[in-house]
Formats: sequence, structure tokens, C-alpha cells
Amino acid sequence: MSDTKRFRNIETTLQYLASPGIRPGLARLSHLFLLLGNPERKFKAVHVVGTNGKGSTAATLSSILKESGCKTALYTSPHLVCFGERLLVGGEEALPEKWERALEIIETELRSSERLIADPPTYFELTTAAAFIIIAEEEVDIAVVEAGLGGRLDATNILSNVLLTLITPIGIDHSEYLGNSLDSVAKEKFAVM
Repeated sequence: MSDTKRFRNIETTLQYLASPGIRPGLARLSHLFLLLGNPERKFKAVHVVGTNGKGSTAATLSSILKESGCKTALYTSPHLVCFGERLLVGGEEALPEKWERALEIIETELRSSERLIADPPTYFELTTAAAFIIIAEEEVDIAVVEAGLGGRLDATNILSNVLLTLITPIGIDHSEYLGNSLDSVAKEKFAVM
């Protein structure tokens, strides 16, 4: 089976396991990570938040760190063409078998937790959990992690070993979750620090 087809299957699995929609909050992911042995604590990270330029800032920083000799991971979203773009380790897409293995581990924990059966994680939360399992297993020197939506309640804000937080330009976006003013959006983004 080709990597492209395997990544499509990974997306299908994520959609099957996930609760629908966007549901900001860290409780589901905190509980899942506890069951998984807290992979988010096993690597150092740079957290990139903002409205515009997060992905390019994260990619540039990851490239600089890689060229300086660091083993890096880069976690971004959404992907443009293929799901595999979401996680690069050492500048290369994480192999589909790593994603498949991480999702098997996650699915086992989801099925054994009454709390997560009643309140399953979202697609982005599950993707973040799988990525963080892979990053921890790869023993990178540093992971550059792009926030998804907002900051304070974003799944990536579960990180505990953040060496640096970068905030790119902020504008009004996702107002149904972050508020209708630049001030409210900024408060949500700055809350990651």
C-alpha cells in the first residue's frame, strides 16, 4: 500500500475515533496524556502561536535548528496536500507506520477509559496526541509546535517543556471561540506563556 493511501487511512481512523467539531479545552487531552504516560513531557519545545505566519515561522525556525545540528520535529496544521506533512522529524515526514502505531496506542486507551468514551477527544486533539507520542519516541533535541486555534485552550498548550514561545502577528479570527476584539484574541494567544 502506498504512503498516500496509508495516510488517507490514518485520516479515516482519526475521523472515526474523534468527536465532531471544534471543542476547545484541555481536560480531554490531559486525561488521555495521563493514560499515555505524558509524552508531552518527554521533549523540549518551541511553541508558535498567532494569527498569521505561524506555519512559515515554525518551518523557518525548525530548518535553522536542523541546520545547526539539532534533531528536530516540526508539528503544524492543517496539512496542504497530504496528512504526513503535519509532522516532520529531521526534515522528513514521519513514516505512516509511526502514525499507525501511535493511533493503535491511543485507540486502546480510548476504549478503556469510560471518561473518554463519554467525552471523546476531537480530531485535532487526537492528531496532537499521536504526533507527541511520535516526537517523544524519536528523542528529538527540540520540537517546534504550531498552535492550532487560539492558544489558552488549544491542544498544543498541553506542552510542559516549552523553552520559547513565539507569537506571530495577531488579528481577529475564529471570533466564535476567541472573541470579537483584538484584545480578546490577544488574551487567548498570550495565555500560552
